[in-house]
Amino acid sequence: MEIKNLSFAHTGLTGLMITAMLMACSSDEPAIMNTPTITGTVLDQNDGAYDNVEVRLVQSGTQISSLKSDPSGEFIFTNLNDGTYEIEIDPPLATSVQGSNPISLAVDMNGAAADFTLNLSEVPAYIIGSDLDPYGEIKNSNRLNPQDQDEIYAVNVFSDQQLVPIYAPDGHQLTLSEWKEAEGTARFRCIGRATFYEMEFSGLIPNGVYTVWVSPLLSQKTVQSVWTPNTDILGVGALGGSGGLKNIVMADELGNALLTGDMGSGPLSNFGEITSCVLTSANGLAMILDYHIDGNTYGDTAGPDHTEVGHMIFLF
Repeated sequence: MEIKNLSFAHTGLTGLMITAMLMACSSDEPAIMNTPTITGTVLDQNDGAYDNVEVRLVQSGTQISSLKSDPSGEFIFTNLNDGTYEIEIDPPLATSVQGSNPISLAVDMNGAAADFTLNLSEVPAYIIGSDLDPYGEIKNSNRLNPQDQDEIYAVNVFSDQQLVPIYAPDGHQLTLSEWKEAEGTARFRCIGRATFYEMEFSGLIPNGVYTVWVSPLLSQKTVQSVWTPNTDILGVGALGGSGGLKNIVMADELGNALLTGDMGSGPLSNFGEITSCVLTSANGLAMILDYHIDGNTYGDTAGPDHTEVGHMIFLF
C-alpha cells in the first residue's frame, strides 16, 4: 500500500508540472519573430549624406514600397519576406550614381544592405540673352534680339516693359559681345539638409556687382525649355539664406570672381521654401546670376526692375 501511495503521489506531481508547463506555453505574450530588412545609405564620394532621396523597393518588376532617406542619408525597409529584391533611387540633382542602380539583393533572415555612392557633377552656366532668354529680358534698342555688335538693354518684363541701358561700372553701355564673354561653373553638394556650394566665374563685367538667386522648379529645365513663371517656379530666394549677405559676387578688374558658402533648409527670402538640401528639395533647380546695373544690392530682393538684370543661369 505504501508503494502504491508513493507511486500515486509521484504521478500527481508530474501531472501538475506538465499542466504548469502547458499553461506557460499558452501564455498571451506573442512569440518574437524576426523578419528580413534591407538597410542602406545615400552618400557622395566625400561621405556627405543626402536627405530626402526617394528610394524604391521592387520585386519581380513591381514596385512594392518607397520611402525617403533621412538626414543621415540612411533608409530601411522592414517586414519583408525572403526573396530577391531590387533597390533603386532617383539621383539628386547634379549627381549620378557610382555603380549599379538598381542594386539587386538576395534577402533572407539575416537581411541585406544597399549602399549608394554619388558622383558630383560640375554644372555650367548659360548666358541670358545668348544661350537662352526665358523671359525675353535682353534686347537691342529696337526691342529685337541683339547681335554681337549691338548695345544691349534690359526689359522690365515684370513691370512697365521699359528698356533700360545696361552700363558697365566705367560708364559705357555694354554690347552683346562683351556680355557673352562671361563663363561660370557651379559645384553643389549636400550634408544632410544643408547645402554647400562653390561657384567660379570669369569674363564678368570688370568690377561688376552681382548676386545669386536660387529657384526650385516644378521640373528640370534645359536651354530649349519654355518657361511659365506662374507654374514653373516654386520659389525665389537669396543663395545662402535670408539677409542677402552670402549671395554677393564682386568681379575683379579682370572679371573673375569666386563664391563659396553654405545654406540651410527653410523659407526662401522672396517666396517658397527649401525643405532639405537644394539638390533634393525639388524636381529641378535654377541658379540665376543677376548683374546690378546701379552697382547696389538690395538684401533679400534682387532690387527694382530697372537696377538689375539676369546675366547667367545654372540649370540643375
